[in-house]
Amino acid sequence: RSARHWAKAHEILLSDQERIRRMHLLRYEDLCANPTATLTELASFLGLAPEPLEEAQSVHWEVHNLHQTAGPLRDLNSDSISRLSLTERDLVRAEAGPMLERFGYGADALA
Repeated sequence: RSARHWAKAHEILLSDQERIRRMHLLRYEDLCANPTATLTELASFLGLAPEPLEEAQSVHWEVHNLHQTAGPLRDLNSDSISRLSLTERDLVRAEAGPMLERFGYGADALA
């Protein structure tokens, strides 16, 4: 159900993108992998100085995560995927495979 919802939400996003004059896609994985570049790009899109956004990356955020602890922003996808069974991974691929590909999550995303 979650994979189907994710795929549908992103289908709507792509559909809406055709009617939106300005849109910036920010991926969680990009933010985690390269926060400075991602935040600089976002600041540029918004017409803001990048420094205040870049400063945010040094904060240990108390975000909802697997461990319920404050810490640096990091990609927790592999932790979540590792808890899925092979059957569940196959179901996710069946429900969301094309949209996963469209958003840059290759065949190994659920490996």
